[in-house]
Amino acid sequence: MAVEVARGMLAAECPDTRWRVAVDCLEDLGATAVIGARVDRHRRIPLRFRATLRPSVLRSYEREEMWRHDTIVRHVATRADAMIWRTARPFDPDDPLAGPFGAFVRDSGERAIACFSAPDGRHRRSLTFCSTLPAREVLAPGNLRRLGIAARLLLPWIDWPEVCTGPDFLDTGRETLTRREGETLRLLASGLQNARIADTMGISEATVAKHLRNAHHKLRARTREEAVARAIEDGRIDPDRTTPE
Repeated sequence: MAVEVARGMLAAECPDTRWRVAVDCLEDLGATAVIGARVDRHRRIPLRFRATLRPSVLRSYEREEMWRHDTIVRHVATRADAMIWRTARPFDPDDPLAGPFGAFVRDSGERAIACFSAPDGRHRRSLTFCSTLPAREVLAPGNLRRLGIAARLLLPWIDWPEVCTGPDFLDTGRETLTRREGETLRLLASGLQNARIADTMGISEATVAKHLRNAHHKLRARTREEAVARAIEDGRIDPDRTTPE
Protein backbone atom coordinates (compact mmCIF):
# COMPACT_ATOMS: atom_id res chain seq x y z
CA MET A 1 0.00 0.00 0.00
CA ALA A 2 2.78 2.44 0.89
CA VAL A 3 4.39 2.05 -2.52
CA GLU A 4 1.08 2.59 -4.32
CA VAL A 5 0.25 5.71 -2.29
CA ALA A 6 3.73 7.18 -2.78
CA ARG A 7 3.66 6.47 -6.51
CA GLY A 8 0.23 8.06 -6.92
CA MET A 9 1.06 11.14 -4.85
CA LEU A 10 4.44 11.73 -6.50
CA ALA A 11 2.77 11.58 -9.89
CA ALA A 12 0.06 14.05 -8.79
CA GLU A 13 0.63 17.57 -10.04
CA CYS A 14 -1.78 19.55 -7.85
CA PRO A 15 -3.88 19.37 -4.65
CA ASP A 16 -6.93 18.26 -6.63
CA THR A 17 -5.11 15.23 -8.02
CA ARG A 18 -3.66 14.30 -4.63
CA TRP A 19 -7.17 14.52 -3.17
CA ARG A 20 -8.42 12.16 -5.85
CA VAL A 21 -5.66 9.66 -5.01
CA ALA A 22 -6.68 9.75 -1.33
CA VAL A 23 -10.36 9.31 -2.16
CA ASP A 24 -9.68 6.38 -4.49
CA CYS A 25 -7.55 4.68 -1.83
CA LEU A 26 -10.22 4.98 0.89
CA GLU A 27 -13.03 4.02 -1.48
CA ASP A 28 -11.15 0.80 -2.17
CA LEU A 29 -11.46 0.11 1.58
CA GLY A 30 -15.22 0.69 1.63
CA ALA A 31 -15.68 4.46 1.93
CA THR A 32 -18.83 5.87 0.38
CA ALA A 33 -17.70 9.39 1.35
CA VAL A 34 -14.37 10.96 2.33
CA ILE A 35 -13.81 14.21 4.22
CA GLY A 36 -10.58 16.16 4.46
CA ALA A 37 -10.23 19.06 6.88
CA ARG A 38 -7.76 21.49 8.38
CA VAL A 39 -8.99 22.11 11.90
CA ASP A 40 -8.42 25.17 14.07
CA ARG A 41 -7.39 23.67 17.41
CA HIS A 42 -8.35 26.78 19.38
CA ARG A 43 -11.74 27.56 17.85
CA ARG A 44 -12.52 23.87 17.12
CA ILE A 45 -13.89 24.55 13.67
CA PRO A 46 -12.75 23.50 10.20
CA LEU A 47 -10.67 26.13 8.38
CA ARG A 48 -10.62 24.05 5.21
CA PHE A 49 -13.21 21.41 4.45
CA ARG A 50 -13.50 19.18 1.39
CA ALA A 51 -15.83 16.22 1.07
CA THR A 52 -17.30 13.73 -1.36
CA LEU A 53 -20.55 13.72 0.64
CA ARG A 54 -23.76 13.89 -1.33
CA PRO A 55 -24.39 17.53 -2.35
CA SER A 56 -27.64 17.64 -0.35
CA VAL A 57 -25.81 16.50 2.82
CA LEU A 58 -22.96 18.96 2.31
CA ARG A 59 -25.36 21.85 1.74
CA SER A 60 -27.34 20.93 4.86
CA TYR A 61 -24.11 20.76 6.85
CA GLU A 62 -23.30 24.28 5.66
CA ARG A 63 -26.81 25.78 5.84
CA GLU A 64 -27.46 24.47 9.36
CA GLU A 65 -23.89 25.45 10.39
CA MET A 66 -23.26 21.95 11.68
CA TRP A 67 -19.54 22.67 11.23
CA ARG A 68 -19.80 24.78 14.39
CA HIS A 69 -20.99 21.72 16.37
CA ASP A 70 -19.16 18.92 14.56
CA THR A 71 -18.21 16.34 17.19
CA ILE A 72 -15.62 14.81 14.87
CA VAL A 73 -13.93 18.19 14.32
CA ARG A 74 -13.89 18.79 18.07
CA HIS A 75 -12.27 15.40 18.59
CA VAL A 76 -9.56 16.26 16.05
CA ALA A 77 -8.98 19.65 17.73
CA THR A 78 -8.50 18.17 21.19
CA ARG A 79 -7.22 14.63 20.76
CA ALA A 80 -4.61 12.89 18.63
CA ASP A 81 -6.14 9.40 18.67
CA ALA A 82 -8.46 8.10 15.97
CA MET A 83 -12.21 8.42 16.37
CA ILE A 84 -14.11 5.26 15.42
CA TRP A 85 -17.92 5.31 15.34
CA ARG A 86 -20.59 2.89 14.25
CA THR A 87 -24.36 3.18 14.37
CA ALA A 88 -25.60 2.22 17.82
CA ARG A 89 -28.87 0.34 18.14
CA PRO A 90 -30.53 0.76 20.54
CA PHE A 91 -29.53 4.36 21.25
CA ASP A 92 -26.46 4.57 23.48
CA PRO A 93 -26.22 7.73 25.66
CA ASP A 94 -22.43 7.28 25.79
CA ASP A 95 -22.22 7.39 22.01
CA PRO A 96 -19.64 10.08 21.04
CA LEU A 97 -22.07 11.23 18.36
CA ALA A 98 -25.07 11.51 20.66
CA GLY A 99 -27.05 14.73 20.30
CA PRO A 100 -28.02 16.96 17.35
CA PHE A 101 -24.86 16.31 15.34
CA GLY A 102 -25.28 12.57 15.80
CA ALA A 103 -28.84 12.82 14.56
CA PHE A 104 -27.59 14.70 11.52
CA VAL A 105 -25.03 11.95 10.82
CA ARG A 106 -27.63 9.20 11.15
CA ASP A 107 -30.09 11.07 8.93
CA SER A 108 -27.41 11.36 6.27
CA GLY A 109 -27.24 7.56 6.17
CA GLU A 110 -23.75 7.00 7.60
CA ARG A 111 -23.30 3.72 9.46
CA ALA A 112 -19.55 3.75 10.08
CA ILE A 113 -17.01 6.54 10.55
CA ALA A 114 -13.25 6.43 11.14
CA CYS A 115 -11.36 9.70 11.51
CA PHE A 116 -7.57 10.02 11.63
CA SER A 117 -5.55 13.20 12.12
CA ALA A 118 -2.02 14.63 12.18
CA PRO A 119 -0.36 17.90 13.22
CA ASP A 120 -0.48 20.76 10.71
CA GLY A 121 1.53 23.61 12.19
CA ARG A 122 -0.61 25.20 14.90
CA HIS A 123 -3.63 23.31 13.59
CA ARG A 124 -4.44 19.69 12.70
CA ARG A 125 -5.38 18.03 9.44
CA SER A 126 -7.75 15.10 9.26
CA LEU A 127 -9.12 12.45 6.93
CA THR A 128 -12.51 10.96 7.73
CA PHE A 129 -13.72 7.70 6.24
CA CYS A 130 -17.54 7.48 6.05
CA SER A 131 -19.54 4.51 4.89
CA THR A 132 -23.18 3.61 4.45
CA LEU A 133 -22.14 -0.05 4.26
CA PRO A 134 -22.63 -2.32 7.31
CA ALA A 135 -20.24 -1.26 10.06
CA ARG A 136 -19.34 -4.85 10.92
CA GLU A 137 -17.80 -5.17 7.46
CA VAL A 138 -15.92 -1.89 6.97
CA LEU A 139 -14.83 -1.60 10.63
CA ALA A 140 -13.78 -5.23 11.02
CA PRO A 141 -10.37 -5.41 12.76
CA GLY A 142 -8.42 -6.24 9.61
CA ASN A 143 -10.01 -3.52 7.50
CA LEU A 144 -9.77 -0.99 10.34
CA ARG A 145 -6.05 -1.68 10.59
CA ARG A 146 -5.69 -1.09 6.84
CA LEU A 147 -7.71 2.13 7.19
CA GLY A 148 -5.34 3.43 9.84
CA ILE A 149 -2.29 2.63 7.74
CA ALA A 150 -3.81 4.24 4.64
CA ALA A 151 -4.86 7.40 6.48
CA ARG A 152 -1.44 7.92 8.03
CA LEU A 153 0.20 7.46 4.63
CA LEU A 154 -2.21 9.89 2.97
CA LEU A 155 -2.44 12.65 5.58
CA PRO A 156 0.96 14.27 4.86
CA TRP A 157 -0.04 14.69 1.22
CA ILE A 158 -3.40 16.35 1.78
CA ASP A 159 -3.44 20.07 1.04
CA TRP A 160 -5.81 22.57 -0.52
CA PRO A 161 -5.73 24.86 -3.54
CA GLU A 162 -5.12 28.53 -2.78
CA VAL A 163 -8.65 29.27 -3.96
CA CYS A 164 -11.17 26.59 -2.98
CA THR A 165 -14.15 26.48 -5.31
CA GLY A 166 -16.37 23.69 -6.54
CA PRO A 167 -19.17 21.46 -5.28
CA ASP A 168 -16.95 19.44 -2.92
CA PHE A 169 -15.62 22.43 -0.96
CA LEU A 170 -17.44 23.97 1.96
CA ASP A 171 -17.34 27.66 2.86
CA THR A 172 -17.02 27.76 6.64
CA GLY A 173 -16.40 31.47 6.69
CA ARG A 174 -12.68 31.38 6.00
CA GLU A 175 -12.61 33.57 2.95
CA THR A 176 -9.15 34.57 1.77
CA LEU A 177 -8.01 38.06 2.74
CA THR A 178 -6.44 40.12 -0.02
CA ARG A 179 -2.85 41.27 0.46
CA ARG A 180 -4.08 44.82 1.17
CA GLU A 181 -6.69 43.65 3.68
CA GLY A 182 -4.09 41.60 5.52
CA GLU A 183 -1.62 44.50 5.58
CA THR A 184 -4.30 46.86 6.88
CA LEU A 185 -5.07 44.45 9.72
CA ARG A 186 -1.36 44.01 10.48
CA LEU A 187 -0.89 47.76 10.83
CA LEU A 188 -4.04 48.03 12.91
CA ALA A 189 -2.66 45.31 15.21
CA SER A 190 0.53 47.37 15.62
CA GLY A 191 -1.51 50.18 17.15
CA LEU A 192 -1.89 52.53 14.18
CA GLN A 193 -5.12 54.40 13.57
CA ASN A 194 -6.73 54.80 10.15
CA ALA A 195 -4.90 58.03 9.27
CA ARG A 196 -1.45 56.56 9.99
CA ILE A 197 -2.37 53.32 8.20
CA ALA A 198 -3.38 55.38 5.17
CA ASP A 199 -0.06 57.28 5.20
CA THR A 200 1.95 54.10 5.63
CA MET A 201 0.19 52.29 2.78
CA GLY A 202 -0.13 55.34 0.53
CA ILE A 203 -3.91 55.09 0.26
CA SER A 204 -6.88 57.15 1.46
CA GLU A 205 -8.56 56.74 4.80
CA ALA A 206 -11.73 55.75 2.96
CA THR A 207 -9.84 52.88 1.33
CA VAL A 208 -8.43 51.82 4.71
CA ALA A 209 -11.97 51.76 6.11
CA LYS A 210 -13.11 49.66 3.13
CA HIS A 211 -10.29 47.13 3.62
CA LEU A 212 -11.10 46.83 7.33
CA ARG A 213 -14.81 46.46 6.59
CA ASN A 214 -14.10 43.65 4.11
CA ALA A 215 -11.76 41.94 6.57
CA HIS A 216 -14.39 42.13 9.34
CA HIS A 217 -16.93 40.49 7.04
CA LYS A 218 -14.57 37.69 5.95
CA LEU A 219 -13.49 36.98 9.52
CA ARG A 220 -17.06 37.27 10.82
CA ALA A 221 -15.77 39.64 13.50
CA ARG A 222 -17.89 42.19 15.35
CA THR A 223 -15.09 44.54 16.45
CA ARG A 224 -11.62 45.60 15.33
CA GLU A 225 -10.08 43.77 18.25
CA GLU A 226 -11.90 40.56 17.37
CA ALA A 227 -10.84 40.85 13.71
CA VAL A 228 -7.18 41.24 14.70
CA ALA A 229 -7.37 38.36 17.19
CA ARG A 230 -8.94 36.01 14.66
CA ALA A 231 -6.45 36.98 11.95
CA ILE A 232 -3.55 36.18 14.29
CA GLU A 233 -5.12 32.91 15.50
CA ASP A 234 -5.69 31.76 11.92
CA GLY A 235 -2.15 32.69 10.88
CA ARG A 236 -3.37 35.35 8.43
CA ILE A 237 -1.14 38.04 9.89
CA ASP A 238 2.19 37.61 11.63
CA PRO A 239 2.08 38.81 15.26
CA ASP A 240 5.89 39.16 15.20
CA ARG A 241 5.62 41.87 12.56
CA THR A 242 3.11 44.11 14.35
CA THR A 243 5.61 46.70 15.67
CA PRO A 244 5.11 50.06 13.89
CA GLU A 245 8.12 51.50 12.09
